[in-house]
Amino acid sequence: LKNEAGETFELQNKLDTSPSSICKEYICTFLRDPYSGGNCRYIEAESIRNVLTSSTAGNDILVEILATFEQYEEESERSYEFVRLNFSNGEGVISDLEHHITEVNFTDISFDEEKTSIDDFLEEKESVELLGQTFSNVLVTNEDSNMAYLQAEKGLIALKLDGVVWLVEN
Repeated sequence: LKNEAGETFELQNKLDTSPSSICKEYICTFLRDPYSGGNCRYIEAESIRNVLTSSTAGNDILVEILATFEQYEEESERSYEFVRLNFSNGEGVISDLEHHITEVNFTDISFDEEKTSIDDFLEEKESVELLGQTFSNVLVTNEDSNMAYLQAEKGLIALKLDGVVWLVEN
């Protein structure tokens, strides 16, 4: 990352993928042991966690971006995909689990954000100017002196730390 004064610091990147599943249907038969663990038919997918860390900017930085999915209704194949962002500067959480729904995997009923497990949403901005560059379709954490900026095609594009903007160098 690079700021307006030309100072730089690096983020170390750790990408992790793991299988995820949600129960789409409970299996309950007279002969099945309810404690056997095989009581569901599952929808399976993959969750991707990207953890970016640095301790070279004068304090510890942690940016965690998780792409995963959640069931919309119990015992249903209806699900939605979302990105979750957690952002900390080592002194405490700056942005506590902000989310953005990226895909709704059903069309037979209307999707209602109020029925999701998500409370806090990233703000969608049509365009954002950072250090003289304009970025379109940007997701932004809650307005503060410490912020993270995401773009669907690129992931993390900038951080604002104590009011100073740091751009990811291409």
